[in-house]
Amino acid sequence: MWSVGAIAALLLDRRLRLIDERWHKSASLALLACQTTIWGWLGLSWAFPGALAAIYRYLTIAAAVAIALFVMQIATETLRRVLPQRPPRIFFDITKVFAVAVVLLVTVSALFGVNLGQFFTWLFTISTLGAVVLGFALQETLGNLFAGIGLQIDAPFKLGDWIQVDDYIGEVLSLSWRATVLRTVDREVVFIPNSAVGRTNLKNFSHENAFGNTIDFGLRYEVPPSQAIRVLRQAAQSVENVLQQPPVTVFAHHYADYAIVYRLLYWSRLPGQQRAIRSQIHQRVWYALQRAGLSVPFPIQDLFLHRPAAGDREALLEHVQLLRTVDFIGACKLSDAELEQFLGMGRLLTFTQNERVCQVGDPGDVFYIIVSGQVQVLLDFPRRVLAVLSAGQYFGEIALLTGQSRTATVMAIEDTEVLAFDRAAFQMVLDAHPLAAERIAAVIAERQQAQRAQAAPTPAAPARTASEDTDSLFNLLRSGIGRIFGR
Repeated sequence: MWSVGAIAALLLDRRLRLIDERWHKSASLALLACQTTIWGWLGLSWAFPGALAAIYRYLTIAAAVAIALFVMQIATETLRRVLPQRPPRIFFDITKVFAVAVVLLVTVSALFGVNLGQFFTWLFTISTLGAVVLGFALQETLGNLFAGIGLQIDAPFKLGDWIQVDDYIGEVLSLSWRATVLRTVDREVVFIPNSAVGRTNLKNFSHENAFGNTIDFGLRYEVPPSQAIRVLRQAAQSVENVLQQPPVTVFAHHYADYAIVYRLLYWSRLPGQQRAIRSQIHQRVWYALQRAGLSVPFPIQDLFLHRPAAGDREALLEHVQLLRTVDFIGACKLSDAELEQFLGMGRLLTFTQNERVCQVGDPGDVFYIIVSGQVQVLLDFPRRVLAVLSAGQYFGEIALLTGQSRTATVMAIEDTEVLAFDRAAFQMVLDAHPLAAERIAAVIAERQQAQRAQAAPTPAAPARTASEDTDSLFNLLRSGIGRIFGR
């Protein structure tokens, strides 16, 4: 009989698991308890009919409690599925304990003839002494218990939320009567007593759609605060997981011994990715500071004895040769001294992977030559790659000479170094060589027309069409140079 019962219990448990895993998880233990009690009752009555009378009342109590527990478990799971807003777990737990206690008392009273009135009188008489003893013996346990009840009633967080308790930041895995279980960013599972959670200042990062975080940066006193704030804000705002709204905010926080400390406030929706986001912000800020010619001060005293290095002269000569490869600069017939002077007015900038060099709508007041690395020229709408440029190639000359805004976005494919020249450098060349304006306009117009013809050749078109296009672009460039540079 017991073998048949065991087989039937296993088959029923397996069938319940196949039908609904959630029902199986919530009701399988209570169902197995009922089956064990019932099949045990039947087995004893078949094997030992004489002994059944002695243990009949105890089996009846066990069966009643098991059935009550199973019914309450089914009712609890049904309510959880039906109710639009799930009540705190504590209500279900208290209801189950109360229902089982009532069934137990009623069954014991009916089978053993216990007077419930006298029982409650006796219980009330010893409750005061028992409360004192239990209060001292189970002080910490009861503190965790009542704190857990308070947390489940107030519900300051729910499963899956990211919270901070003292120095622990993690995702809530469970909330029991004794402890709150978190999984931290280091994938550590931490059990925090509910009494500790109730005493501390708790932060819930998942309560709103976004949460803020701060990073401090120290920059030299020589750096204008407006420039520092602009550089830090743009660098942080370019990080992928930093929200555009609310925007990044930078404050001049306080004056330190060696620096002005700026506090950067950014917003994100990923509490578990804060280390990665902060690392990306630090990287972007380093590159942005390097391009802006800024640095982070450090509290030491240095004595510098500078001697020009041979490598500096070699790099200068390489950059001079790079300038000679630019068609419209080569057409100006500049001497080596003039090219070195032109280089002295430029800046060597470094951009990291997926960082924008310039974007659509920016003022076209800078001309770039790629020293190393690669960039891609992007059209935003529709988004597509127009060209990929590598070392020795350049961009931005037409916008600089005509005053137009950027019509495309340029983004670094890898770590890329560029030489950047503003209008002051070209002003120096045009002032020293009055005929340079004509040469620059002519070379750029011819090159642009050749590129257009190569991209979309039209052999059937009249020969004068290409000449007219070249003249039109020449006139546009020449007028722009005259308007901006006065030449």
